[in-house]
Order: sequence, then structure tokens, then C-alpha cells
Amino acid sequence: MSWLVASAERTDVATVRDGTPALWRELRRFNAPIQLAVAAAHEVATAARAPAEAAIVSLAPCQAGSPELHRWVRDIEAGGAVKMNPTHTLHAVDNLALSVLSIALGNHAWGISLGGAPGMLWVGLELVSERPEHELLLLAGDQEAGDRASPASGVALLFSREPAPYASLGRSIKLVAIERTRTAATVTPHAAAGARAMLAALRAQPAGRLAYRVPVKHGDGVDDITIVWEVG
Repeated sequence: MSWLVASAERTDVATVRDGTPALWRELRRFNAPIQLAVAAAHEVATAARAPAEAAIVSLAPCQAGSPELHRWVRDIEAGGAVKMNPTHTLHAVDNLALSVLSIALGNHAWGISLGGAPGMLWVGLELVSERPEHELLLLAGDQEAGDRASPASGVALLFSREPAPYASLGRSIKLVAIERTRTAATVTPHAAAGARAMLAALRAQPAGRLAYRVPVKHGDGVDDITIVWEVG
């Protein structure tokens, strides 16, 4: 069992740029999902007992790349004169958040990027239950579409093996189980939206057990998923 210690959600790149200039210097070349996910992770890392020793699970965006990258590709397809900008390469790599965060925290613990398939958040929560580290930090960022300017968001969750209050509520939230039943469904791929919806449900939950049934659009298209929590 693991306890949710802290979480953060970021939806505004300008707030990261203007509010944390030192962090922005490290993130400015990346696409918006990576910027927002890493900014959220920096926020929750302040609640960690030992950020450099926490396991890290990073979810790559389901909508890979960026509007800038996709415009560049279309220019190539049209036969236009284009130049390779290093930023284009960065926007095509899906494990940047894991690398950038690990370096920033001086973290040499176990870490993994789960890629950009739908529903990887729930696989990440299964890893939260399985990993032996005292703390685990899970982060994700995504955008609604990679081929046009679209809203992006980032989210991060910090878990501990020891009972501890969830920072924003002052009460405990324990991850009890992840239950799966095989069923096919049509999903809306997004690495961060499922976590944000689940956090909203947890914040509204009175004391007791919450069997959070993952909305179909936030699933993986393969299983009906229920996350069981115990709210103190």
C-alpha cells in the first residue's frame, strides 16, 4: 500500500515562465506538455523526504511532438526550404521529462518512462503499489492535439510507503488496489487528463473508501479499470 502525499497540476506555461525563471531556463526549449509536467513535479518534490532517492515514473504525452514540430514536418512534405532546429529534435523525444527531472533532482534511483499509449497512468499506479522505494514520483503532461495549437496540462503525484497526510487536505489518502476487468472501449488518449479527473474526485471524497471507476475516455481501450482508495 502507498499513501498519496502531494499533487500538483499545471495548465499555464506563462505562469512557469514568469513565476519560476530559473526553472524556465531549463525548460524553455521543450514542448508545453514536458514544461508543465516537469514544473508540476518540481512542486511536489518539495514535499518529498528524499527527492534524490525517489523512484520516478514518467508518462510520455499521448499526443507526441508539438505544433511547431508538425508545422516543420508539413513544410518538408511540401518541398519547402527548411532548416533543422535543435528544438524540433527535442519535441520528438518522449522520455525528456524523466531525464530533465532526474538531472534536476540529482536522482539516481530507479526510473521509467512508460511511453505514450493510452491509459499508462493506471500502469504507473500499479508500479506505485509494486516498487520497494520509500517514495515514488509520477508525472505526466499532454496536449489535446500535436498538430495545432491546443491546451496542454501537466500533473505530478508523490507517493510514500509510510502513512502521511495529503498536503492540500490534511488527511490521509491511501492507494489500496487497482482492479481490471477485460472490456473493449473507445478512449481519448491523454496522459494527464485522467490523473486530474481522479484528483478532483479524491478531493471531493468524504472519509471512507472510494472505488474510483476510471471514465471510459481516460482508460486504455482494453480494460474497465477501478482504482480503490481509502480516505482518512
